[in-house]
Parts: sequence; C-alpha cells; structure tokens
Amino acid sequence: MNSLQKTLLLFPAALPAVLGFLLCLPNLFGFEAFPCRTSGCRIYGENVVTWAMGALAFLAIGVSFAVPVLRRHVLRPLCALALLADACLLALLTLTGPCLQCMAVGGMLFLSFVLAGIAVPKPSALRKAIGILWLIPFVTTSGLAINETFGAPWAISGEPQMADTVIYFSPSNAECLKVIKASEDHIGTVFAPVIENPGDADRIAGIQRAMRGGTKISEAIETQVSADAGPLLILRLLCNAARVARSGSRMLPYIENRNVARMLRYQKTIDELRQEILKEATRPAPRRGYIPNSRLY
Repeated sequence: MNSLQKTLLLFPAALPAVLGFLLCLPNLFGFEAFPCRTSGCRIYGENVVTWAMGALAFLAIGVSFAVPVLRRHVLRPLCALALLADACLLALLTLTGPCLQCMAVGGMLFLSFVLAGIAVPKPSALRKAIGILWLIPFVTTSGLAINETFGAPWAISGEPQMADTVIYFSPSNAECLKVIKASEDHIGTVFAPVIENPGDADRIAGIQRAMRGGTKISEAIETQVSADAGPLLILRLLCNAARVARSGSRMLPYIENRNVARMLRYQKTIDELRQEILKEATRPAPRRGYIPNSRLY
C-alpha cells in the first residue's frame, strides 16, 4: 500500500473529528446543532467556553490526523486527554442533568479515540482503561437522558405535558377514588395510574377500555372491570410509580402541580383584588352633597 492510499484511508478516520467540530460550531454562536430538550441542555447549552474548548479539540485532532509527524507522536495522547476531559464532563452531567448535544460531541470524541488507535496501532493497557473510564459515565448519562425523554408521566386520558395538575392514583385505593370524584370535571387535570396492590394493572386496563367507550373515570373505577394488561401498559405504570417515588411521597393519591407559574399569577391576582377591597374600605366617606368629579358642593 503506497502513501497515497494510506492518506486516503485516513479521511474516514478523521470524519468524527469533522462532525464533532460541526456540532460545536453552532453552539459556539448561540444556535443549537439539533433540538435538545433534556434538562442539561438548558444548563450547558449556553456555556460558550465548553463549546469553544470542544471545537479547538476537534480541530487539533483533525490536524493531527492530516499531518504525518503529529499523527505518529501527538494524535493518540491528544485523543486520550480529550476523552478524559469529556469523561469528567459526563460525570458532571450524571450528577446534574443529561445534555444530548454534549453526549453527541462525546460520542465523536470516543470515535476519534478509537480510530486514532487503529491509525497508529500501539497496544496499551492505559488506553483501554481510559476508554472504560469514559464508557461508565456515558452509559449512566444515556440512561438518564432516556428516562427524561421517554419517562414522562403517562395519563389514562389527556396529555400530562399540557396539564396543570397530574393526580397519581391506584384503582384499589378508596382515598384516590374520593379525590378523583372531586376533580374529574376540572379542566387541566389528568389522572396517572400507579400499581399499588396486586391486580391493579388488570383493573387499570379495564378502566382504560371503559373510558374509551365514554365512561367517566370514577364510574369505571367503581365497576372494577378487569382486562389483560400488556407489557407496554405495565412499563408505563412502573414509570409513573418511579415518578411518585422520586417525589418523596410514600402514599397515594399524589398530586403534582405542573403549572406553578399560572398558580402564582392567580395568587397575585387574588392579592391585588384584596388590596383594592381594603383600599375601598379605608377610603373616607364623602360629605353630604358631594358630587364626584365636580366643583359643586
């Protein structure tokens, strides 16, 4: 294989560095490379320093792939250092919140790290340890990102994302039924079922079937109709139970207020109205014969 063929084979190896640079560049100027909706995106998406360091790292890796001297002596240590730094960032994401864009950039760094070892083959136990050290926080952060993306509360009817209040209930809990009867006609309230006792999954499947026929949720619960609960329904119920557990609540029903801003605005309106009433009450009574907005007494 001549030198030209070897050089041509290096272009695919440098492709992750090019893609990583293109991912960092939009964020460096305040734009998203792709839609990122996890909690860490709001924390790290506007951190210009992090994206600038990532862009410089990918630029240096790409140049090291292209220059023979740098490829032999600099490429592997540079990729290893960049991957170690990204492992620290991923550990931070695990503690705070996952960022899909940061994880995509980390994936490009890992690919560059692997391809650098193929381009410059030098067996090293330290190199394998660095790769494993990166994989551990990456897998953990990926699990958190999947949970945030797909682990949203599942309601037996309605959209929890658009609701003001989510009520987690069990069909075998009498207190839950009382709360449901009191709030089932409220606009902006949805109901998320949870398995609390054996047989709840089949009861929830029966409730879901009855509600599709037009039955109100309280009536469907009281009829205690059961149906076979599929694996997808059980997974959704387990996700709901996990959200209740993360909230710190140990009993049902659990009520989650999601639109705090609207509640605060409503409270502000009540306070303003109370102040106006007090102001009217404390205003001195007009004298007899007084005509408002007039100079005639």
